[in-house]
This record gives sequence, C-alpha cells and structure tokens, in this order.
Amino acid sequence: MNTKSEDRALAKLARTSFARTVLDVGELQVHCVDGYIELTGKVRAPRGYRGDINFKKEMESLKQHIRALRGVRDVYDKGVLIVQ
Repeated sequence: MNTKSEDRALAKLARTSFARTVLDVGELQVHCVDGYIELTGKVRAPRGYRGDINFKKEMESLKQHIRALRGVRDVYDKGVLIVQ
C-alpha cells in the first residue's frame, strides 16, 4: 500500500509521460491511489495540427509509457473525452 506522498510522486512522474504524445493533454488530469493511475479530462489534436491522429493509438501509447514507470500498477483512462 502506497502512502499519499508516494501516490503524489507517481502522479507527478506520470505527467512527465505527457511529453511523449502529440495530443494536447492540457486538460488531462492524473490521479493515483495505491499505485493505480486514473486519467480523466479531455485530449485533443494540437492547435493548428494538419495531419490525422489515431487518438486510440496515442492514448494506448501514453498508457504504456505510464505503466512502465516504477511503482505504477496499472493505468485507466475512464472518463477521458476525445475532442476532435
């Protein structure tokens, strides 16, 4: 069982994975309880982006990067709204 400070540290570390995606994750929140990460909020294509984005693939890739972090047990993206 993680302490609250360990969960806060994991959530902060998970946010560093946001740099690995092309998605605009400015409205994506990270919550961590006992090593389980939950992503909520909105993701969208970056402003001015002209290409096609596979949102599902990008979210799966983001979750894989977060899962690979030491101490993370699993990642859920319930409640993430994709704004296209």
